[in-house]
Amino acid sequence: MKRMMILALMLAPACALDVADTSSTSDELDSSSGHGKAEPVDARVHWAKGAKPGGGGGGSPNLIYHGGPVMAAGASVQPIFWGTSWANASFVADKISGLQTFYGGMGGTSYVGTNSEYTQSNGQHVGTAVTLGAVHIDTSTAARNGSQDWCA
Repeated sequence: MKRMMILALMLAPACALDVADTSSTSDELDSSSGHGKAEPVDARVHWAKGAKPGGGGGGSPNLIYHGGPVMAAGASVQPIFWGTSWANASFVADKISGLQTFYGGMGGTSYVGTNSEYTQSNGQHVGTAVTLGAVHIDTSTAARNGSQDWCA
């Protein structure tokens, strides 16, 4: 016990000498362009003249019903797995079957039941059923340029 105390007292000053200087405002990781420079000291939102920033609070915390239909019959889920990795069985492993199990067992649970507090104007509640539809697997390569021509 006495030896441990002496060792601790000897190491404490040595550790105190190895403290990094944290007073710098430079942070190499604080850069999205890779230039390795710190953000400017005055880096913050500058509102346009006459613009008022949004304030917190003051409104209702509840969702606002805008008159559209609610999903009274529940939801039908059709998972889409897109990308070349889905052609690789070792990558796929249990991912697809795991999601099928998740969605297949979700309907009617108390978790989904939290949605039943929402109603449309005629009093019809959001449904708690979740129906698992077909699984879609597309092993094509995604467009590198961000094109969404496949949506058309």
